Amino acid sequence: MLLTPLRVVHIFTGDYDRAEVEPPVLPPRHYEAAAAHIHDRAGRPTDWPDPRGVALAWGIRVIPSRVVGNASTDGSAIYYRPALAFDPRLRGLLVWHEIAHCYLRRHEPDATESDAWLLSGACVLSWRTARQMSTEEAAERQQYAPVWFIELRRDFVAWHTLFPFLAAE
Repeated sequence: MLLTPLRVVHIFTGDYDRAEVEPPVLPPRHYEAAAAHIHDRAGRPTDWPDPRGVALAWGIRVIPSRVVGNASTDGSAIYYRPALAFDPRLRGLLVWHEIAHCYLRRHEPDATESDAWLLSGACVLSWRTARQMSTEEAAERQQYAPVWFIELRRDFVAWHTLFPFLAAE
């Protein structure tokens, strides 16, 4: 199934029926720890790395290819539509999302598509950064995710900060 930005919004706002996906099985704080692990294993070359380099550090190849949907992974490679190469923000988000799938396959095999999108958000923008920077500041630094996704991640963090019991297991 091709996930559109609207479906991703539904996932981040907890409306899984409208997104037509299973709800997440992991608590929100898990995504932060997993994202930190993903970045740490890649050696944190910068605070805002190109996800293609992160994938390579994990031994995952990133290959422009014909795929069903916009991107996919088999666990050892990430495939994305060559037409997406023109937009580093969209390509970056899709590569982050497939990195999340690879990580979850290895560490959380029961994770859902919702978990993969929420982990993608944590990879793109840490909880701390989401609270400290405006959307504009974060988007200026984070060149590998669309502005709408950065804003969505900031809203998710704000909501879970305002209601911390939502982040509990």
